[in-house]
Amino acid sequence: MPIPICSLTPLRACEVQGAGDRSPFEGRQVLLQGQQVTELRPGGFVIQDPRGDGDPKTSDALVVMLAKGCTPPPLHSRVDVVGTVIEWSKGANRRDASADRSGGRTETQVKAEQVRVVSTGHAPLPVEWLPPAMMQMAADELARYLEARSSMRVGLRASGARFVAPSNPFGDYTVAYADSGTATPYGGVLREAKRPWLFNFRLDRDLGDRPAVNVGATLDSDVVGTLRYRAGDYQINAERIPRLTNKAIAIAPSKLVGTATQMTLMIANTFNLDPQHERVDKVVGPRDVDDDLGDGRFQAIATAVKKQANCPDVIALQEIQDSDGAEISDERAATRTYAELDACLRQATGIPYRSADLAPGDGDGGQPNAHIRCGFSWNPERVELVGEMWRIGEGEACFAGTRKPVFARFRFKATGEEIVVCNVHFASKRGSTAWNDPVNPGFDPREADRIAQAAFVRRSLERLEAEGERYVVMGDFNDHHDSKTVAALVDRKTYNAVDLLAAKDKVDYVHRGHSQTLSQSIVPRRDIVAGRIEYEILHGNELVGSRPGTFGTRVSDHGFSLIRYDMRG
Repeated sequence: MPIPICSLTPLRACEVQGAGDRSPFEGRQVLLQGQQVTELRPGGFVIQDPRGDGDPKTSDALVVMLAKGCTPPPLHSRVDVVGTVIEWSKGANRRDASADRSGGRTETQVKAEQVRVVSTGHAPLPVEWLPPAMMQMAADELARYLEARSSMRVGLRASGARFVAPSNPFGDYTVAYADSGTATPYGGVLREAKRPWLFNFRLDRDLGDRPAVNVGATLDSDVVGTLRYRAGDYQINAERIPRLTNKAIAIAPSKLVGTATQMTLMIANTFNLDPQHERVDKVVGPRDVDDDLGDGRFQAIATAVKKQANCPDVIALQEIQDSDGAEISDERAATRTYAELDACLRQATGIPYRSADLAPGDGDGGQPNAHIRCGFSWNPERVELVGEMWRIGEGEACFAGTRKPVFARFRFKATGEEIVVCNVHFASKRGSTAWNDPVNPGFDPREADRIAQAAFVRRSLERLEAEGERYVVMGDFNDHHDSKTVAALVDRKTYNAVDLLAAKDKVDYVHRGHSQTLSQSIVPRRDIVAGRIEYEILHGNELVGSRPGTFGTRVSDHGFSLIRYDMRG
């Protein structure tokens, strides 16, 4: 059936996009004529006006969504489209609002009613190359610049670009140029107040075998594709897999070793560790299925404890899951999880490590039904658990939906001295947006909660300080070392042991391409002044990329950390 022109005025994609955040034709039926198909995607395709309007403030491209079962037109064909203009928001379709990274941003789309192919076999449209100089723009200016190129065919030059974040299971890659910010010794870029030039691209599964890429790898060919907004940031949806040179990551042992007078404590985010190979019919979604045992993750953690951390006396564990993982059940205990971990630790180290925690209820967040928690492993040959563990934060609004801090007291056998360890895993950054988001830059929905959590823990230390006790608050703060969260715990009596390190070495995690520390260790300032404490980050995990499409194969996405504490009286 021919498209009914009726009273509709023929338009181009740039006219429908307009110069604002929302289309001037929102909610109206439009006719787009002679637009070229530049990308095919599930449920639709992207069109771009072959001529463009020459206005740098408007995008020349649009996303067209098809009715279910409709066949998309050929790539590089010219088409006429009749449909209704909508402003689509991914967040509006999420069951979990906290996972919404749209920050209120919408994407202009046309919900197609009819599509007619006018001609086929056209050459790909010219590429608009994104200049590195654009990253000198202020955040709001840069957001407008990228918004004005939304869905257009753009490109990123390879010259001098390196990968500053490890590849992830979703096919996301982040690159920077040589003069972007302060480089780390490991090939990344430090998180700083002045944001460096970083950009993202994505490789879809239909491109073939997508590579696992480590931090410090080099980009050897240009990246071309349509510009899209996904997961809270702009990225190029690449048309092909670029050439690259990967970088090998060396795993070195810590310089810190426990002695007759010095106790070592390790921070280890175990990346949702459990022994269950979940059955797909027993979980909320297919992404909740993994096989940590089959993938060798228990053994890999034990190997890191031996070879990187030199068999620490106490391990503060985060992201431990219950015995049947993400399966829907009444299970709360992590008995099997710890049994497997202890067995692997003993095999790797020869030490009969013991592990325990306080099982949470249903309100501690994390993977659905997995009952994520903080726990401890310890070497009973050198330390002993004194009394019972205890949790804080139950019923506190700031801890709703997040892990509760767990305290444990340990006695160092060689000297008889004790230390109280508070193991924390504060509210996540899930749902945050990029600093150059066009609507809500740097939106972090749980920052206020993290600050309140830190302040709550700080108050809990007052009794220990009054009694002159040793203590350490350690774990995954989900915030960087100079954040307001950490500031809520650091004052004239306390100190963050991370600050013993040089700025370039403060790296245990890569968030949106920015290298930073998320694991912290808050200790009494008096013991820092007395020279009783040393600190080291065990680099490796945070630098190693995942092969897209594979889940659960990394040891952790956090670099482990080690603190050595002089336990003489």
